[in-house]
Amino acid sequence: MQLKIDHVVVAGSALTPMKEAFASVGLKTEFGGIHSNEITHMAYLPFDDGSYLELLSTRQPRALSPLWHRHILNDAGLCAWAIEVPNVADEVQRVAELGVPVDGPFHMSRKWPDGAMAEWDMATIGEGEPGTLLPFLIKDRTPRELRIPPYRPGGAERGARPRADRLMGIHTVVLGVRHLEKAIALYRRVYGFAEPEIVDNPLFGARLARFADTPVVLATPMRGRPDPRAARYEDEEDQDWLETRLHRFGDGPAACLLRIYDLEMVIERFEMNQDPEPWFDQQIAWFDDLKVGGVRLGVIG
Repeated sequence: MQLKIDHVVVAGSALTPMKEAFASVGLKTEFGGIHSNEITHMAYLPFDDGSYLELLSTRQPRALSPLWHRHILNDAGLCAWAIEVPNVADEVQRVAELGVPVDGPFHMSRKWPDGAMAEWDMATIGEGEPGTLLPFLIKDRTPRELRIPPYRPGGAERGARPRADRLMGIHTVVLGVRHLEKAIALYRRVYGFAEPEIVDNPLFGARLARFADTPVVLATPMRGRPDPRAARYEDEEDQDWLETRLHRFGDGPAACLLRIYDLEMVIERFEMNQDPEPWFDQQIAWFDDLKVGGVRLGVIG
């Protein structure tokens, strides 16, 4: 089964500081409206291939969110990912027949500031909150351009969409997992993936399992210390970042890689003060996670 990432959710306790943090590294987002639960609202950063990052928070501080409350309250950053499917109910039935827990579909919506309404169906597959290990499912009821448009709904009068210069789309979601073999077995069961390629990546501080020709990489903490040459590991807490994250939030997105046209050009454009790092058979570079609320957001090319 071919998976294409629809979007990745970044959770935080307040939306404006998240927007400002992303803007500080050259990633300007736009407000996308209020969800039908009336509790959460979002901003978005779309890419050329139609995928996007969603910054999510509650409208009121410490309000109880029906989804990802712990992630929002504790500024978890990356918290969930989604794939679009042709029919949510059909995919839920298929996964349920494999003996995997499911929940939904649910009808959801979001209202733009001018009153335009985007509607979609959503469902959770697997255990835990939506999209933490397995992706949550989404399918638009209204045109997808109304949910995340090339330009905001209605055209120029609603303002031009934010432009993520030289960034093509979401390439990979890196999912932190406590039990690597168990997670591998789950993905092979649900999606029929082949055996992954497994490598230790000291610079990232994890053992990685990559499923070929998919956007999925699983990561579990390495035994021993990450490579001390990694500039972002300044102390022991940084070196144990993945283990700490798993303890706080459980399995789920730990890093996200964006597809780019040219790595050197993007490093210069976004003033990434580091050399590229190896990532399987490719090279990656990272935005400064200290500037974007601890979010491990990188580019790959």
